[in-house]
Amino acid sequence: MITISPGHWRIGSGAKDIIDEVGQARRVVDRVAQLLTMHNVPTTKIEDNVSQSQSENLRYLIRQHNATKRKVDVSIHFNASNGRMQKGIGTEVLYYDALSLATTMSKGISDASGLKNRGAKQRKELTFLRDTKMPAILIEVCFVNSMEDVKCYEQHFEAICTEIASVLAKFVGFAWNDDGRKLAFSTIALTEKVDDLLKDNEWKRQVIDKGIEMDAFSPVWRTRQVNDLDFLGLCAMLAKKII
Repeated sequence: MITISPGHWRIGSGAKDIIDEVGQARRVVDRVAQLLTMHNVPTTKIEDNVSQSQSENLRYLIRQHNATKRKVDVSIHFNASNGRMQKGIGTEVLYYDALSLATTMSKGISDASGLKNRGAKQRKELTFLRDTKMPAILIEVCFVNSMEDVKCYEQHFEAICTEIASVLAKFVGFAWNDDGRKLAFSTIALTEKVDDLLKDNEWKRQVIDKGIEMDAFSPVWRTRQVNDLDFLGLCAMLAKKII
């Protein structure tokens, strides 16, 4: 239903200032894809780790997007302007012909985070928007050189990702239940603790590596996209192996 990718091809190949565009775009894509999967929305995540130039990167991403079965193409970016500044600049969503989706997305991110809403902007000349075959948007989450933007982004990262996921899910025809994001444990404290743990992708990777090392489960889990229920299942298998 949804194919999503971060822009550019390696850390440092995008905008850099207070934060690095590529690393943060991958962080957003990882969480949005995870949330969509948790809500049973079919999602394909694409990441380019092979290109050596912008032209190669664009060809790679467009080819990979067009090879998937989906209703919408999404590219995640972070914006930049000249010079570091204190004031907020905002979020915007670029589109080819998906005006309604871009407008809803930009407002949603703004409402969720406090980022200024710069709105939907038509950019027919952008290769990603022009050459992907489904309705496409390019989300510029915030400006990497704005102290206020980065503060809003960091403080409201989860809300931003949840809003992106929910807008996309609704666009492709899936109902979105905000209460369904968290796992239904018996206490609020446990639910919140596990929810916080599941946001730590580095820790999750270490757990998976440990489980593979101990033969608790197959090495295939190192390369598969793992949703939260998958991960908790792997944790149970690892605990069984240890005990």
